[in-house]
Amino acid sequence: DDDFNQQNNALLGVPVWQDSNTDIQNGSYLEAGTPHRSAPDNSRQPPRHQYSQSNPSTRHHYAQQQLEQQPYQAPQMVKNVANPNRVLEDVHRQRQSNAIAVNAVPATTEEAFRLIAVGVTAEGEKRYESAVRSFLDGGEMLCTVHEQETDMHVRSLLNQKATQVIAWAETLNRWIESGRVGAAPKRDSFKVGVDMVNRLGTCAGPVSSHSPAELRTMYYTPCANKVVSNFTNEGYRLHCIEEGRSPQLLVVITMYNEDEVEMYSTLKKVANNIEHIKSKKLPGYEGDDSWKNILVCVVSDGRTKANKGTLAFLRDVGVFDEDAMNIMMVGVDVQCHVFEFCVQLKKGKDIADSIASKHLYPPTQVVFALKEHNAGKLNSHEWYFNAFAEQIQPEYTVLLDVGTMPTARAFYLLLAAMELDPQVGGTCGEIAVDRPIPHLCNWVIAAQHFEYKISNIMDKSLESVFGFISVLPGAFSAYRYKAIRGPPLQAYFKSLTTPMHELGAFQGNMYLAEDRILCFELLARKGQRWTMQYVKDAIARTDVPTDLTALIGQRRRWLNGSFFALVYTILNWGRVYTESNHSYIRKFFLCIQYAYMTANVGLSWILPANFFLVTYYLVIIGFLKDNWGYIPTDKISPYAKQIAVQVFSLLYGSSFLVQLVAGLGNKPKHIKYVPYNIVAYIYIECVTTWWWQQELVPDHSLADIQGIMDNFNLVDAAAFVASAGVFFLASALHCELHHIVLSFVQYMALLPTFVNILNTYSFCNLHDLSWGTKGLESSDGHGPKAGGGKGNFKDAVEKKKAEEARKAKEAKIKDEMEGAFQRFRSTLLIFWLLCNLGFAYTIIVLDVNEATGQQGLAYLKFLFYTVAVFNLVRLVGSILFLFSSFKLKIFRCCIRGTMEERIRAKAKRRSQHPPGHLV
Repeated sequence: DDDFNQQNNALLGVPVWQDSNTDIQNGSYLEAGTPHRSAPDNSRQPPRHQYSQSNPSTRHHYAQQQLEQQPYQAPQMVKNVANPNRVLEDVHRQRQSNAIAVNAVPATTEEAFRLIAVGVTAEGEKRYESAVRSFLDGGEMLCTVHEQETDMHVRSLLNQKATQVIAWAETLNRWIESGRVGAAPKRDSFKVGVDMVNRLGTCAGPVSSHSPAELRTMYYTPCANKVVSNFTNEGYRLHCIEEGRSPQLLVVITMYNEDEVEMYSTLKKVANNIEHIKSKKLPGYEGDDSWKNILVCVVSDGRTKANKGTLAFLRDVGVFDEDAMNIMMVGVDVQCHVFEFCVQLKKGKDIADSIASKHLYPPTQVVFALKEHNAGKLNSHEWYFNAFAEQIQPEYTVLLDVGTMPTARAFYLLLAAMELDPQVGGTCGEIAVDRPIPHLCNWVIAAQHFEYKISNIMDKSLESVFGFISVLPGAFSAYRYKAIRGPPLQAYFKSLTTPMHELGAFQGNMYLAEDRILCFELLARKGQRWTMQYVKDAIARTDVPTDLTALIGQRRRWLNGSFFALVYTILNWGRVYTESNHSYIRKFFLCIQYAYMTANVGLSWILPANFFLVTYYLVIIGFLKDNWGYIPTDKISPYAKQIAVQVFSLLYGSSFLVQLVAGLGNKPKHIKYVPYNIVAYIYIECVTTWWWQQELVPDHSLADIQGIMDNFNLVDAAAFVASAGVFFLASALHCELHHIVLSFVQYMALLPTFVNILNTYSFCNLHDLSWGTKGLESSDGHGPKAGGGKGNFKDAVEKKKAEEARKAKEAKIKDEMEGAFQRFRSTLLIFWLLCNLGFAYTIIVLDVNEATGQQGLAYLKFLFYTVAVFNLVRLVGSILFLFSSFKLKIFRCCIRGTMEERIRAKAKRRSQHPPGHLV
């Protein structure tokens, strides 16, 4: 409507033609077919202007009239327009000399965009007069095309683009006419407003022409800042900042090519959390406008990589407009497409159920940042932190992945933990397997469910007691923004700012787990005493790999990244004592945690050797000599026992050799049969052992078992309980016993696979540093490319030579880097194998009781007690965590008072530095 046009034009300085009387259907992602658009109301079309290409004054008068009707204002690309000048006359004379060729070119959108692209290329090569002519040709052709367009939405966008291009030609021409004084002009940032009345899909709440402007206007900004941290300095502003608001809570959702079902599920869960926070009436989040204090940023990694169904869903809820993007990005070296809208989702179990629903979630401020190029998840976080969060300066920030579904109280609980303890700089909740009980028959899912539960019940709980959690997962965690702003985030993004050949193989693998680096930098931050906390009741569910092939690919990155990040933490642990400001008591307990982590790294380094030795002593030697009395083999002939041991050893050795060879440079998806064959070998060993016990020795009785039990003393029994029973005891204390009981067998069955296959494959691929990047793209965009010279033959030759030299240098650096990484892989792999072989050989040779002839007794007892001590430490930490979590629940009622105090302090600071004032 006209009122909206006037308001929007005054705000943005751009024309926005609307047609609120037409019923525009966007085409749902739930339905096949092309979008249906009704015929436009011609009475509401913009005025048509006639001009002649052979008359430059008439042609320029039209452009001048268009720009005077809709003047550009900061931060728009163009601000005013000059009168006709010499360059326009040159264009006129050139057209008169080649009138037939000019008139032969049809006026189409594609041709207009091509002319603009030619102008961009000329501008990049510093042929500014040619650029001006191309921009004028393209802009004027867009003027013609836009008058012929029947879709009012597209017509408005073409009109705005034509105005931009012609105005930019005038800006360049004024600079040329001034004698090129100073540097060439630069394009200003600009923003386009799109009315969403009658443009939303069926799963979004309705909006009308009477709705507030924020609930019916989507804003699109093509961001061309090459350096992400220059987002604010180059004039870009988020709409909330333009409105004078600084949201206190920022949520980022990173995505790649996930489908619309996962996107809807995550957005719905976020809306649930916003609604729960509002229901608590916390200071800053109370009232109907509480949604204005929360901003959700969805960052998509690559425009061409995004799932089409997901983009259609985002279009239907109002945070994506492909027409606006495709038109306004022409001639602009776009790095990120930013869409802003206040989304109101309908409540429902799924997308189909939400269509018929009449219940709405509270409005949610959503920024959809669609990166032009696929640059990885870490680059998505860079846009979130260094562009959006740095401009807004929120109090708290929450990290999510698409497909991760937090429960309704998750955000509130994470926020409460940081509100009640001002020294808590980061928190995380429990990441749980989505719907594990129905998938218990899938042993891969069940084993992961066991791992996730034990990690949360014992490991996260223990680390939370110490105050340092080794990893706050990027899929679901929260930080106090001021705690990580600055040096911690600089370390977090080091792999983006440092070339890989300078980073090296060690740090390259280390930054596969950059979230672990961020946690350590937070703990050891100079002059600070930040801690981290695990919040048990804050739960988020996620999907996990469903087969062994996908699991190997995931764990390869996890194991390599976590191992090297843990080594980095141990080597730099001294900074906690020399740089941080932690209390002496805290430093003492952190010293205990340091010893625990160091021992853990040592055990994980020789884990395959330990597994082999346990197998060797309990199965091979125990069966051959019946040293342990668990299988009475005296009735089996020595020849049969020798054959059985040889077969068993052959299967074990060959399976390890096969996975070692297969892991060298092969992708799991290309050798799917190998892991399954190795698992089959392991199961054959287990079944064969059981068969020997049942069939070859059929007459052993319970008396034999009783005799074995009589040999156990109290210390052995306690060690046994500590080794295995702590899992059940700790889970019972956390009220999670049923999960452990139902998945324990599956986990133990796949434990040999986890120890042998996953570790071996990880060390075989230390040279492969891909981490969810899925084929990164170059950052070349649509804007001017660097150029130079006068365009003559010698300049072209020199330019070609320079380009060839650059490519040769890059190829040399890449080759040297790949060689260095492969040397690192080979050296470390050989060293790892020698360490494990040497350790196993040493134990086998030395651990022999000469009096009884028994082998491995000392080693097995040492390993038994070591595992028992580790598990007892984890159990004690888990119990202490329960007491601290009860304390948190008791004092959670105080959160309102602490938030009021903080908000008063923040209001005082804001009075001195208003939100709109950005440096």
